[in-house]
Amino acid sequence: MSTRSKTAKPIFVITLDLVTLYPQMKTLLGKTRLKKLIVGNIAEMASHRDAVNASLAAAKQLVDVPADGQHIKFEELLNNDGRHEPAKPRDLLETNRGAPIHRRHYWSSQGSHADHANLSSACRQYWETAQGEPPLIEPAKERMLIVLPLFHIYALSANMLLGIRIGAELILHARFELDKAIAELAEKHVTMFLGVPTMYMGIIGFPGIDKVDLRVLKYCASGGAPLPVETLQEFKRLTGCQIFEGCGMTETSPSGTFTPVGASKPGSCGIPVPGLRSNSSMFPIPPGLCRWESAAKSSSADRTSCAVTGRMKQRPRKA
Repeated sequence: MSTRSKTAKPIFVITLDLVTLYPQMKTLLGKTRLKKLIVGNIAEMASHRDAVNASLAAAKQLVDVPADGQHIKFEELLNNDGRHEPAKPRDLLETNRGAPIHRRHYWSSQGSHADHANLSSACRQYWETAQGEPPLIEPAKERMLIVLPLFHIYALSANMLLGIRIGAELILHARFELDKAIAELAEKHVTMFLGVPTMYMGIIGFPGIDKVDLRVLKYCASGGAPLPVETLQEFKRLTGCQIFEGCGMTETSPSGTFTPVGASKPGSCGIPVPGLRSNSSMFPIPPGLCRWESAAKSSSADRTSCAVTGRMKQRPRKA
C-alpha cells in the first residue's frame, strides 16, 4: 500500500475506526500521496448503534480519530443535500492500457494492481458467461448469498461488484456456517450462490438436506480448487442447479476460464471468458478460440484484452 501510494494516485482512503485498521492507514498520511482519510464506524450500519458501539468500546476495539483537515467522518460525508456534478465517464479500455501489473509469487510480498478497468471488465465477463437462452441472470431480480471473504479478489469481484452491477439483493454473512447458510438459501429464496468445493460438499452432506427446498437456486459457481464430479452431480440432483466452474488468478482480476452455459463438462474449469486471450498451458484452449496475450510480449494491455499477466513461474522446491 505504501509503495503503491507513491506511484499511483490515491487521494482518499475509506477505513474504519478500528484498532486493526485505522492506525495502519494513519501512518500513510504525510508519507504518500494520501491526503485525507474517510473514517467510518461499523455501528453506523447496525440497527442498534449504541449497543454495538458499547460492545466494541468495551472490547477496546475502537480508536479516537482526530478532528482535523486530514480526516473526514463517513457520516459527515453523507450529510449533504445530494447535489453533485456528474463525472464524465472515461474509456475503460484506454484506462486499462499500461496498467502496472505486479506479479505475486508465493515466496514474495508483492501484490497485483487491479484498476477500475480491470474490475469493470471482470464484471462484464461474468455477465457474459451467464447469457444463455433465456439468460440465467436477470437484472434487479436476483438474490445472492455471500459467505466468501470480501477482501479476496474472488468474492470482491464475483460477489460484491457483480451483485451491485446487476442490482441483486446481497445477503452478507461474516463467515461460512453450514447450518445458517442452508437456512438462508431456503428461507430467503436465494437464486445465486458462489462458493468453493468444500462448501458444496458440506451442503450435499448436511443431515436432512433432501427435505430442504433449494430449487430456487439457478446460478451457482465454484472456484479456488477442483470440484469433485460426484459433488457436482449430487448438488444438481438436490437442487436442479448446475454448478459452473472457473479458474482465475489475482493477476487476471481474477477472471480466467469459466463453464459455458449449456456446455458444461464435469471435471473441467471451462474455457477462456469472453474478451480474454491466453498463451498459457495452464488453460487448454480448443482450436478456434482466442488466447491471452502475455505481458512478457507486450508492456501494455491489448485494446481487445480485458486483463494481462506475466509468465507464471514454478515455485522452487525446498532442498
